[in-house]
Amino acid sequence: MSDRRPAEESADLSPPVPPSGSEGATDVAAEAASGPAQASPSAAEAAPTTTRGIPRALGLALGLAAAGVAVLVMRQLAWLMAPVVLALVLVILFSPVHTWMRRRRVPEVISLVAFVLVVFGV
Repeated sequence: MSDRRPAEESADLSPPVPPSGSEGATDVAAEAASGPAQASPSAAEAAPTTTRGIPRALGLALGLAAAGVAVLVMRQLAWLMAPVVLALVLVILFSPVHTWMRRRRVPEVISLVAFVLVVFGV
């Protein structure tokens, strides 16, 4: 079996080359920027559409409801979120110390032990 395709399937798919004159190049660039040419719309097609998404009041109500649900969930999970947020803040705070030690070629074990001692020392 051959991996070669028939000649009709391997047609050249490269983009067309614009004419050598400057006006041809600008025509091609203008057509590419504006998209394909379209006929002028009829009066019925020219009417503005009203499909802009959901109404502003509904979006505001849904946003407030989502914020209320988020607050309730956070209050119910406060016993879990407080230690997680504290740990995240401590890791972000002391991460530069660990990075500095690793750049100074301190062994990983020693830098991790120092990192844990600094965190627990706070």
